[in-house]
Amino acid sequence: MDIQGSIEKLSLELSNHLTRVKNEKRSFIRYKIKRRVLIRDPEGRVFTGHAYDISKQGLQFRCSPHVACQLETASEQLSPLSSTNFIVKIALPFMNELAECGIHCSVKSVHKADEETMRVGLSFLFFENNSQMRLDHFIDNLTL
Repeated sequence: MDIQGSIEKLSLELSNHLTRVKNEKRSFIRYKIKRRVLIRDPEGRVFTGHAYDISKQGLQFRCSPHVACQLETASEQLSPLSSTNFIVKIALPFMNELAECGIHCSVKSVHKADEETMRVGLSFLFFENNSQMRLDHFIDNLTL
């Protein structure tokens, strides 16, 4: 099977069994955003996507089916006890400038968004440097 066929098969399988998002109960409110994100997997490969919502516990972004397939495969290969995880980089406004946030995360869900894009949910595990303060500041200012 070629790569396109594999992606289409994965998209169909994912759309059939990963539909719990609508029924999930969330601890934190999600906020709509439009930001480019970089995601580095445990092997050091870097992927791009476009975040469309964020909370204090995670974010969702859109990407190509190929990227979603790569991320899900890398996620499945991680041991539950592994200290290695994904790192998402996102630039957020902070103190009148853009500040990059580095956040270690895990892939929580992968869904088909439409015919050309996939939706990936990331759950935050821990933050680099002052990233949690920057994220909290950004979200707090959204609610003003």
